[in-house]
This record gives sequence, C-alpha cells and structure tokens, in this order.
Amino acid sequence: MTKAIAVRYRGRRPVLVGVDGSVSAQGALSWAAAEASYRHCPLHIVHAVNWPTIGNPLDRSVVGPMTDGLRAAAEWVLGDAENHARRAAPGIGVTAELFIAGTAPTLLSQAQHAELVVVGSRGIGGFRGLLVGSVSATLAAHAPCPVIVVRPHREGAAFRASPRGRIVVGVDGSEVSTAAIRFAFQETARRHVGVIAVHAAMPRRRHPSHGMSAAVVAQLEQQLFGESLDHLRIRGIGLQTKLVRSHPAQALIDESAGAELVVVRSHGRGGFAGMLLGSVSQAVLQHASCPVAAPDAVVHLLTRIPARIDPKRMSRDFAQTNRLRTQGTLNLVDAAHQAGAKRVITQGLAYVYEPKRPGLATEDEPFWHHPPKEFRPVLDALRELEELTEEAGGLVLRLGHLYGPGTIYAPDGAFIGLVRAGKVPIIGPGTGTFSFTHTDDAAGAIAAALDSTVSGALNVVDDEPAHVREWLPVLARLLNAPQPIRVPAALARLAIGSWGVAFMTRLRGADNTNARCVLDWRPNYPSWRQGFAAELSREGSAP
Repeated sequence: MTKAIAVRYRGRRPVLVGVDGSVSAQGALSWAAAEASYRHCPLHIVHAVNWPTIGNPLDRSVVGPMTDGLRAAAEWVLGDAENHARRAAPGIGVTAELFIAGTAPTLLSQAQHAELVVVGSRGIGGFRGLLVGSVSATLAAHAPCPVIVVRPHREGAAFRASPRGRIVVGVDGSEVSTAAIRFAFQETARRHVGVIAVHAAMPRRRHPSHGMSAAVVAQLEQQLFGESLDHLRIRGIGLQTKLVRSHPAQALIDESAGAELVVVRSHGRGGFAGMLLGSVSQAVLQHASCPVAAPDAVVHLLTRIPARIDPKRMSRDFAQTNRLRTQGTLNLVDAAHQAGAKRVITQGLAYVYEPKRPGLATEDEPFWHHPPKEFRPVLDALRELEELTEEAGGLVLRLGHLYGPGTIYAPDGAFIGLVRAGKVPIIGPGTGTFSFTHTDDAAGAIAAALDSTVSGALNVVDDEPAHVREWLPVLARLLNAPQPIRVPAALARLAIGSWGVAFMTRLRGADNTNARCVLDWRPNYPSWRQGFAAELSREGSAP
C-alpha cells in the first residue's frame, strides 16, 4: 500500500472478504473490491486454511506443521486474490493475511473490526446442491457487522462488471425491517440502481381477521406497507413497491431473479429472542439467485416536516416529527438491540444551542435554556432523542440548516420560492447566525460515522457560519430576486411570532472542529456560497 493510500484510509474500518480459490470466492472478491471503492475504505483479504486436526471435538490438536507445498499453495491463493483486487479497484488500499485456522471462526474474529464482510455462497469444500455453505450461513447469522453472501451469476461469470438489476428488500412493518430498507437505499445510491420493496402476505383459505372482508384486509395491508416506506423515501432513488400473496421467503426468492442484491434482516415480526437469523432470511440465503446482504446498523433520520411551516404553530407542524424523535427513536433503538446491531446513528440539530453565549457553539455547550414557547416541544423532543442515543452508545450527528435536493433551499423548495417572490425580509439587525449543511456533506458524515466507533454528539456543519443579513442578500442575487427589505422585530413578531423572530435574529452558529478531527470528515462545500451557487447553477433554476 502506498503512503498516500495509507494516509487516506487511516482510521477507517475495512471491507473484509474471505477467499479460497473457488469461483464463488472470486465473485465475493470482486464484489468486496467494488464495495471498498464505493465506501472509500480499505480491503482486507483473508484466506484461512483448516490444517488437519486429531482428537475429539472438544480437544482438537494440530496434526503437525503445514507442509511447504500446502503453505505455498495457500500463499498463491492469497497472492492471486490480492493482485486481482488491485486490478479491479486500483484506488483502494489492499492487505492480505493467511490464517492456519477454521474459516468461520477466523472471519467472525476479523469481522469485529470490519465495516462489512463479503463471502462466497459456497467454498471449494461445499456439497453439491447446497447453495449456501456452513461458513456463509454462520457469518450471516452471527457476524457483528453487515454480511453480503455472493453467488456466481448463472451465465458462469463470478461477478457482473456493471450493475444491471435492482436491489430487493423485504418489508414487514417492523422496526427491524427499517434497518434493512435504509441499507438497501445506501447500496442503491452507491450503485445508481433502483429499489424493489416487497411486502408478502401469506395466502390463506380463511384469513385470521375474524370475518373481515378481503377488501378491508387488502386495505390494511396496503396501509402497513405505506407506513413502512413513507418516511424512508429518498429523492432521486427509484422505488418500486410490490404487495404479493406468497410466503415472504418465496416472494424474495422470486424477486431475486435478475436482481443486483437482496437485503434481509435477522428477524422481523415473527422473530424470537436469540434467533439471530430468521427462517425467511435462511431460506433466501439458500435459494436466492443473486447476492444477499444482512445489514447491522441503524441510521435514524426520520422526520415529517411540512413543506411550509407556520412559526406561530410550531407545536402543530412538528407534532409528527417530535413523535418520530421520541417514540420513533425508542422503537428503533429497541429494534437495533434485538437485531444485534452494533451501531446507532441519529440526526440532531446544530442550531439549538444557548444563544446568550459568545462565539461558535461546541458540542459540550448546553441547549437553549429558555426558548420561545412555540419551540419548546421541538427542543424537548431533541433532548429525548439524544438521551436515547446516548443510552444506546450511539452517535448524534447535529446537522445545520440542510440545503440541497429535497430541502426547502432546493430550487423548487418552499423557502427559495419565498425569496424569489421577495417575501423573506431581514428582521431587525439580521443577526441570526446560520451554519449550513449540504445534503451531500450530511451523507458523507453518516458514511464516516458508520466507519467509526465514536459516540456522543458531533456538529456536522460547513466552515462559514453567516448572519442572515449576509447570506440572504447573496441568495437573492443568485436567484435574480428582489433584495430583501428590512422589517423591525416588533412588527415581524405580529406576523411570525416570537420563534420566527428568534430564528432570524438569535440563532447561534456551530463549530465543526470535532467532526473534522474524529471522523476525518471534510465538507465538499466548505461554504454555503459555493453550495448555493453550485445547486442553483446545476439545476438551471435562475430565471
């Protein structure tokens, strides 16, 4: 590994892949190299040789030292894999390691420090007709991080050079399946393909709904499906939903034909404590015709914020978001614990610090002591979210004012529409300090957080906090909109209430030093000036 690559990947957990010279392992290696490239992290290749042992199963001892010929063969397998990985993804750091031990225990041990594990469905020692071997099944059930099980494609190739199919994920309405959906969206964004979300209802001669009509049952199932996806949709990612009358395992197996990847979780609504890999997941692992992944982290970004907010009615407009930040967080943390997830990441806010203190706010400083009445329920919900995340040993990413696709600052966003119409004034002295965060930079921070073991809270904001009186006129010029007028705070309070005035005059900017240091994260848009100009220019939104 070159010095430049070593510095680039310092502190990042690797993608781990097991190889044994089989066609299945070749597919796993190619997939793992692509994953490491997508995730901007190193690749660690492991080849484990289970040298013959004697004795009973509880007291096994090695027969003797490995012969030179066997060691040379093992080293050739490892060296060939390392060379293949470097050719497949020349920009990543690659390391390789030989172990004289059992394959499954070795990979499970190495997985403790991995971002992701990739293995082939069957190794050289697999039995004919058994689609998933004992090693891959063991890892999928017990690994502390996500596992992808790769099967060679039907045309005989170990790995398709470019993705062609969609990513399939099963949905059952449980919090556990939410983690699978989020993992599916992350993989989709990396591969630029679509998602198929499948909800399967078992066909029955007599539905266990005590005489409810088929139409009512179908409506309830549709509602369940919709509730599972409403808050998870991501702009720009094609989502296809399917409600089918079939066993869940069969539905996912059917959809796997031509798919790029199938995402499963440890267990859903029918899971039992201690059952680390549910019956549906086991069946899909055995019979799916494409790679299968089992994610192991929960990233909670759920909100339900209206496109237009009335600052005098914050309690009403944020009621659903407050519930998602309280009860929703509790549900997701419980689900993460039940599923054995090792990482919980949630979204907080970086502009709720006590405004009376000077300078930019660091993460150790308190939240607003006496906020305007309309904002108190929002702040209480954020405090509860952070407490629940802390109890789970997780990390809160405190984001600034989000801009970019899908936000109020997007070219078609509500706030931009008001600025274009000249309806956003500078209130009073215009001293509210905004720390902005582009959506791409938020995504980058989440990816970096998944690579780390950092807990607590971090400010994820750009490098240039700015007063409203500074950034709002610049934004208006970019839009060729009228320059904002100035309105006295007392007059503005009549129209937008105490919170609206405080939002434009009292907010405090945030310091991103800790996120830069501990996550090795840097914003792609260090300044809102660059970010707004790029967004509005790219979209061709300026009239």
